[in-house]
Amino acid sequence: MTCILHISDTHIVREGQLVSRRLETADALKRLVDQIVGIRRRIGPIDAVLVSGDLSHDGSAESYSHFKALMAPLDFPLLVVPGNHDIRSSMREAFADSLPPDGPLNWCRHIVDITIIGLDTLVEGHGHGTLARKR
Repeated sequence: MTCILHISDTHIVREGQLVSRRLETADALKRLVDQIVGIRRRIGPIDAVLVSGDLSHDGSAESYSHFKALMAPLDFPLLVVPGNHDIRSSMREAFADSLPPDGPLNWCRHIVDITIIGLDTLVEGHGHGTLARKR
């Protein structure tokens, strides 16, 4: 059986910064990752980690680097889908090995016995998303 770990809305910022000057999102993600690592044997095999929406809060290259460093102890394939706080160019650069080189950040991955499709609905600078008819 395929096992996908799903995490959403991490809202990571540059190291040492807080979201809205008060939320320590990096510490929360670090605690989650530490907990997953600690119970990994009880969970069983994990085939991938899907992170949907708002990996970053500010869309900066530094925030994606910080996110990747925080997630590194999991050592699973990482599948990412942008949210309304993400910025395509920075996200594409951070995940160049797994995202398309141009256009929307859509992807399709076969993980063990399932297919996962990531659809980019991002409208940069806005709180809503949209899915073009072609997608």
